[in-house]
Amino acid sequence: MAGEVAARALQPVGVRLALVGLGGAAGGLLRYAIDSQVPHAVVPWDIIAINVIGSFLLGLVAASAPRDAWWIPAVGPGFLGGFTTFSTVAALRWSADASLVDAAVVLGATLLAATGAAAMAMRMGDPRHVTQDETTWDESEGELP
Repeated sequence: MAGEVAARALQPVGVRLALVGLGGAAGGLLRYAIDSQVPHAVVPWDIIAINVIGSFLLGLVAASAPRDAWWIPAVGPGFLGGFTTFSTVAALRWSADASLVDAAVVLGATLLAATGAAAMAMRMGDPRHVTQDETTWDESEGELP
């Protein structure tokens, strides 16, 4: 906690905002580049994949990155936020032409897959669940080996 407070004190709000903005621009550009290369289909597989991959990576960062890392604003809310949020705009464009049932199914499947991907990544990134010496530590076993 003290390290986190100290890191924020060394990183003014303006710097954090700039990191989020730069990361968001890069994430949005990557998403746009992918969207321009993937042919549009009946099911927006590119949108689903972007949201699931972005959720997985955000879960991994959230679970494994040091809380006081200077790059968290650029990667988390910045890059991955821009990467996945831009796909929301694409989803809105797709859903305008889709039936209500199709849009609801795609939305539900995306939410389930993205939430599952984030949960899996958070478990993978949690050091308490890392396999060491052919054994896996479990919280019920007490302290870390």
